[in-house]
Amino acid sequence: MVMETTTGVVLDTAARDAPEPALDHLARLTDDTGLFQHAKFTIPNRAHGYCTDDNARGAVARVKYYAHFHDPQALKLLDTYLAFLMYAQKPNGALRNFMDFNRRWCDDEPSHDGFGRAVWALGTVLATPPAPAHLLVVKDRFDRTTGHIQQQSVRGLACCIFGLCEYLRCFPKTPDIPPHRMGGRQSRPAAPRGERPPLAAVRGLAYV
Repeated sequence: MVMETTTGVVLDTAARDAPEPALDHLARLTDDTGLFQHAKFTIPNRAHGYCTDDNARGAVARVKYYAHFHDPQALKLLDTYLAFLMYAQKPNGALRNFMDFNRRWCDDEPSHDGFGRAVWALGTVLATPPAPAHLLVVKDRFDRTTGHIQQQSVRGLACCIFGLCEYLRCFPKTPDIPPHRMGGRQSRPAAPRGERPPLAAVRGLAYV
């Protein structure tokens, strides 16, 4: 049996009747800048600072949480994570990833999946906006990312595809994302029937 919430999110009765998860630990790991990368048990580890990757994960989780429970604390956490993502975005639409506790972006950072996860997060907000005001702000930030999607790694590209699918839930007939851009780059030929695809083609999709 399924039900539809006032936000249009379809839930089965098991999800509806599930107890509301506590936000205590997540709130403890979040300050007015964003979500800390790591903790030692229940204590935030400030030595590792913040990253776009984790704030994007937090945003995806809070959007879904708020759609189900309408908890004001979840909305406050979501806005903190979105503010971090907006600050992480460069004028050209690319995103930085690592920030130290003193709010300094790390130079020469290694390649990362923060961009793909941010696209996923922004698309999720557009598909299930907590308030109409989120649409205008988040769509502008999402639109700036599209020119960089083709440059992502396989795993980053997988996250981008999640975000693009969410975007198309909100704007199903948009001309901004023609179908050939859903894959970001030229598709690989399919493996012959009965054969597995090359390991290199799927390894990057692990632990998305």
